[in-house]
Amino acid sequence: MIPNRRPLLSLFLSFLLGILMAVMMLVSPDALQISAQGPGLPPYPPNPAPLTLLFADSVEVGVISRTQSTVRYLFLGNAGDSVTVEMTRTSDDLEPRLVLYDVNGNTIEEKGADLAGRKALMTVTLPDRGWYVLEASSENNDTIGQYALKFSGAATDLYTLLPFGAPTIPGNFAILRGGEVPVTGNPALFLIPLGANQTVNAQLTAKGSSTLVLSKTDTTAPQSQVGTDTVQIQYPSTQAAWEWILITVITTDKDAKLSAKVVDASGNEVSLVPNNLLALATVTPTLTETFTLTPTVTLTRTRLPTRIPTEPPPTAIPQAVLANGGVGLSNGARMNNGNFQVEGYCSRQGLGTRRDSNYWYCGSKRLGQGDFNTICRLTYKNNNAFARQDGSGSIPAFRWRCYVYK
Repeated sequence: MIPNRRPLLSLFLSFLLGILMAVMMLVSPDALQISAQGPGLPPYPPNPAPLTLLFADSVEVGVISRTQSTVRYLFLGNAGDSVTVEMTRTSDDLEPRLVLYDVNGNTIEEKGADLAGRKALMTVTLPDRGWYVLEASSENNDTIGQYALKFSGAATDLYTLLPFGAPTIPGNFAILRGGEVPVTGNPALFLIPLGANQTVNAQLTAKGSSTLVLSKTDTTAPQSQVGTDTVQIQYPSTQAAWEWILITVITTDKDAKLSAKVVDASGNEVSLVPNNLLALATVTPTLTETFTLTPTVTLTRTRLPTRIPTEPPPTAIPQAVLANGGVGLSNGARMNNGNFQVEGYCSRQGLGTRRDSNYWYCGSKRLGQGDFNTICRLTYKNNNAFARQDGSGSIPAFRWRCYVYK
């Protein structure tokens, strides 16, 4: 007589099902740890989602209200970067205040409003390469209003993660994310990214006669308007790929304001760059906690690689290689193996070049990561090129080399 094994099999399957259900209940979504890192970037800080991503040489617009007393930004900086932040009131009675923190929450610098109560200005040299948090608020948290935040001097590495890359022209310009910003300088230069089948709608509001010009970054294909009070231009894309558009404002009105937005072929406003750091990378959930069901059975989340991978596929991280086939900015010589010429970069800005054993200078300005990234992109005609100070020479100033992603 053959024994009936079905009850035993059913009992065994029920036992396995019970274990699987217990594991699924213990592995709750709230316990997932998020880790991500873009190519060549430091590890991302914890919980970056609530922080607005801040790009080098950009202008942001925001509002401080009764329900939103602070706005926090996240940016990437390098050791020695001289970062300048200018927060200017554009409406109501807001008295701006700025505080800079490192990624661990330690205060690095803080600045309040000027005597007129209209502007807060901060200039600070960053101590390390890494992520920094900038907090915009009001003095004593008792005033409200809209503001524009002009940010310059930090690393430009984040642009390598965007489809349009970093601007390849040196100069004192501000990159627009959209919205209304104050016009400082005469002329004042702004840049805005524009994709295929998109249009820039720009409007200048200023007292007296003013000029608004939109063109390619090399000043070709310009459209210009001269007028009083309000000047408007619609500038459509003429390329099948992303490009930077230069906006030039000429006005003597110190209270002039420029508003700009990009719309698609249907007239819908386009989000120019991600507001959130996690939008720039593929986020990888990692499982780190251990759960014990019985004294003899230990279950860890890393036992389930097919459902929740612990690391991205190898092809997700591009390989950086030394750049080749460039043209020197000083004399047009052929550049290979990541080499470049600093002198031409400085001369384009009307400045002389000098160096010591550690640093290069254009006039009195010490060059940093952002400058060398720009030099690499101009030399190798590649918006994704970037610089690393990893050469083996005995003089640190000569260790900079240009890389591209393979």
